[in-house]
Amino acid sequence: ESNPWYAVFSSGGSVLTTSRIINEETDLQSTNSRVFSPGRYFIGAAGEVLSSPFSGGFRVTPLSRRGTRNYEINIDTEDGPSTPFISGTLRNAGFQFYSFNVRDESVVPDLGTIGVAGERFQLVVSVVSTARLALYRTDGTKIEEGSRDIILSGGLAAGTYELAIASGDATFVDGFLTIVDGSSSASGYTVFLNGESITSDTLEVDDDVDFFRFTIAPPPCSPADLADPIGQLTQADLDAFDAAFTARDALAAVFAPPTETTDAFDQAVFAEEFATPCP
Repeated sequence: ESNPWYAVFSSGGSVLTTSRIINEETDLQSTNSRVFSPGRYFIGAAGEVLSSPFSGGFRVTPLSRRGTRNYEINIDTEDGPSTPFISGTLRNAGFQFYSFNVRDESVVPDLGTIGVAGERFQLVVSVVSTARLALYRTDGTKIEEGSRDIILSGGLAAGTYELAIASGDATFVDGFLTIVDGSSSASGYTVFLNGESITSDTLEVDDDVDFFRFTIAPPPCSPADLADPIGQLTQADLDAFDAAFTARDALAAVFAPPTETTDAFDQAVFAEEFATPCP
């Protein structure tokens, strides 16, 4: 076996750190600890050389020695070590590049409330090229991932979540970490929730990753819980019923038969429901 080298590059090709892997116990983070600003970075791995093979501009100049070396790439965060992002084998003077993204918390778009707790949750990404997506809790814990779609028949609990969308053959792990191979073309996409479009954007470059924040509301606590904030009865619910009743909307007609029309019976039943403490 040979002893490979690794390097971390900025998106512009500058070498940020490099080291030789002497044995399997080498902790790259502890010997080359860096705090990464938001942005896109690259990891390079190269076969056995007599001196560092990496230089600026993503240049690789390995000196060939026969042999192979298996490797794994891990990224550790404040929450602890990740599972392996990627693994592979370097043969002779071979080399490989990967990219990863560090997101900027301040620019994550908020889609607002897009669903209700316990309801079927089906996310589908319509995109020309390949794409993968993942759901995260706000603490960075990955919930689910899939190619083009995620289906949770039991829905999600009430709370705030984040959606990651990546081009190429992406791998997602805890801590909002994503690594992709960059083999697919950039493409525009649309996200559908239960058949309804909720946002559109573009993965501008290979290896791009987009994040979106969204909220799942708690289920209504009463038939009279018609408006935000869902989960409690407020003046907004009274206003919603009054508006629906005035417009003879079906929203106000379902409280009492006949359900096709609004009448005094609907008003009486709504008033009774609204007077009952909730939750």
